[in-house]
Amino acid sequence: MEPRSGLLAVQPVQGWADVGRVVARQARRPDRRPADGRPGPVAHLDGRVTDVKVCARCGTLKALSEYYRRASSRDGRRGVCATCTRRAAAIRHQATRDAARNRRYIARYGITAADVDELRAEQRYRCALCGRHEDRLPLGLMVDHDHLSGTVRALLCHSCNAGIGHFRESPEILRAAVVYLARADELLAIADTERESN
Repeated sequence: MEPRSGLLAVQPVQGWADVGRVVARQARRPDRRPADGRPGPVAHLDGRVTDVKVCARCGTLKALSEYYRRASSRDGRRGVCATCTRRAAAIRHQATRDAARNRRYIARYGITAADVDELRAEQRYRCALCGRHEDRLPLGLMVDHDHLSGTVRALLCHSCNAGIGHFRESPEILRAAVVYLARADELLAIADTERESN
């Protein structure tokens, strides 16, 4: 079979494994490519020329322009269309994120991501202290744990979690803060009363 201009010449061979080797070998050879060095339309074994192919994943016939490039392939394109490639990448990315989240919770707190999700549902997706819903929290809910024993207590918003940390997780300091705030409210009320009487 005489190759047409810009097409790859594919010799008849025995078996599909041989076809794959021949095609890959010919695709890598510069003398089998057009003058500009780019792969051209595909020359099938029966001599037909086409610029469409069937996606190996979804089985849909699509134009070559709907496939990402691959220099080593006969037609210069991958075997799976761009849509299927992006979908698979998104699934892989989500699985990787979920696995990393699970490993992080196990390493830090000794619980799984499923345990945290269960806690979120038990707390109705709200901070255990202030009651704000996680949708209104820029950082979401965080795991609050005892730094001495490592025991997980609840899920808190960033402000409440940081507040407990700033008070060194001490009930005495927190009680003193409550007394201080109550006294400050009383002092403000007295000052307001004095201003009104003058």
